[in-house]
Amino acid sequence: MERRLSAILAADIVGYSAQMERDEEGTFARVTARRREIFEPEIARHQGRIFKLMGDGILAEFASVVQAVECAMSIQMALEERNAAVPEDQAIRARIGINLGEVIIDGDDRYGEGVNIAARLEGLADAGGICVSEKVAREVEKKLAFGFEAMGAQHLKNIAEPVEAFRVSRQPTQRRKLVPRGSRRMVLAGAIAAVVLAAVAVLWTLQKPPPQAIAAREGPFSVAIVRFANLTGNPDRDFVAAAMPDNIAIILGSVPLLRFSEPYTDRNTAEPGGARAIAADLRADLVLDGSISAVSQGFRFSGQLYDGPTGAVVTTVIAEVPDGDIARLQYLVAKAVVDAAAKLTGNGAAATLDPEWASSSAQPNEYNIFLRSRAALYTSVFSAQDDAMKVLDAGLARYPQSVILRLAKADIHGNRVLLGPEETRWDEAQAAWSLLSALPEASTLPLQERWYLLYLRAQVTPRATGDFEAAMRDAEEANRLTPYVPGINLQLSDVAANAGHGARAIEWVRVGMNPNRLPSDWQRDALAWGLLIDGRPEEALAEYAQFGGHCLPCEVAALVRTGQLDKARNVVAAIRRDKPYITVERERTWPTGRQPLMAEPYLTAYLDDLRKAGLPETAPPP
Repeated sequence: MERRLSAILAADIVGYSAQMERDEEGTFARVTARRREIFEPEIARHQGRIFKLMGDGILAEFASVVQAVECAMSIQMALEERNAAVPEDQAIRARIGINLGEVIIDGDDRYGEGVNIAARLEGLADAGGICVSEKVAREVEKKLAFGFEAMGAQHLKNIAEPVEAFRVSRQPTQRRKLVPRGSRRMVLAGAIAAVVLAAVAVLWTLQKPPPQAIAAREGPFSVAIVRFANLTGNPDRDFVAAAMPDNIAIILGSVPLLRFSEPYTDRNTAEPGGARAIAADLRADLVLDGSISAVSQGFRFSGQLYDGPTGAVVTTVIAEVPDGDIARLQYLVAKAVVDAAAKLTGNGAAATLDPEWASSSAQPNEYNIFLRSRAALYTSVFSAQDDAMKVLDAGLARYPQSVILRLAKADIHGNRVLLGPEETRWDEAQAAWSLLSALPEASTLPLQERWYLLYLRAQVTPRATGDFEAAMRDAEEANRLTPYVPGINLQLSDVAANAGHGARAIEWVRVGMNPNRLPSDWQRDALAWGLLIDGRPEEALAEYAQFGGHCLPCEVAALVRTGQLDKARNVVAAIRRDKPYITVERERTWPTGRQPLMAEPYLTAYLDDLRKAGLPETAPPP
């Protein structure tokens, strides 16, 4: 006879018999619908398997007790949502019990005390509640942000030993430490001791607040966002899990309490070291991990926000959009992170998130096309931009006036201005500008599209039209909306420096730097360029000395301005040997070959520095 350790979930409909008496057909239809819409999908999504169906109940087996508890909570939350939309006499509520124990395997069925205890615990649960055994509570208390309220030792029918039972609470903090289970004699001794110590305990409680799972501390916090898992059962929906983290990072970048947020896709919290290892790699205070699953016609996010230093769960995040509105789903997840971070500071009002981030001018299907294009860009395939462009072109054939799709297409053209072949960069700049200039004014758009338009226009405008001050106005407004996104800060810093606003460029780079980790080479390069434009060439050289692969002509200008002409000429000699295509004329109109690199008088001064060090005006003939 085969046996194994399993987590068993037992669920039963509250007041089923009474509802059947009142309305047999309606009750049967509602219960069947809830089973198909909620119970079966949630159990499958959490890798469980239903092994017995009764008229008003379900028994399911899980290999993971964590998945079993998460599944139970998801079921109860989904039932609550459905009940809010129907009359009270039609509400379907459930009791759920969960046990971790040995079961007997008989084909597709399961028997034994492990199953019986789960069924008895279900009977102890409140309507809409979850009751678990001590084994379950112990196993998950440090892995999930649920609280556990002790119900004491319960004498269950046909179970020889008393079973310590716990109610599951959604409150993630102030959880009681679980008391070890002992024999009957130990339980009795513990009860006597509790009476003796009651007065002392009351006095102690009055003097000392209950311990928190995670100590409160000041922000701001850095957040690492792990690429989400796709649990929809449909590989074609990978784009949702792949694209959401980047968008959530941008939304979080609008809140002063949550800076330095960035997606991190190399591994997940289930791997060795878990959230603590990811946090250590990125010097992150918080780590967000989760999954996307299908619900009704839409999506649900289920995940955890972890405390980086300890790996403990700060809060469990569950959000869903039955209509498939992923723009709103991203906002709901971001808001949960903001709210949890604010509570960590001990000040629930420490941060707020603009609810307008939940809106988009795009329909859900239209927005999905946008996300598909973004997900295509995140692959390592060489043709990623071409693949993304095909997605957008197909989407625009269906939604020709789509703002979000035209923005995404302009974004790709803008990237090609920097990364594409030199002979096509001017055409790419013009293509991007044509798309952006045909869009409605930014102030009329929802917040997400407004920010996106300002951010793109700030970069494209000087390359397509040479209007640096217009670009700077857009950069200022884009930065005001999302001041704390490292990658965005770098792009806007470059715009500010080229417009002659060196001090602003320096500020934006430094705001985007995580104080707990060394600056990246990209950040040092942007910072050095801002310092040079701001008239601080010595500091610029100090940054260039920290890394290789930086802008060599920029270093030449900094050396000339600090009186180190011989060193500048040595760098130019290396340029002429290794990169003869770099010339004064190329620098004048980089990257488009048509519009100036930067505003006057900064451009003339920069080019004069290059000439002083001996950089040729033009490339030698082939």
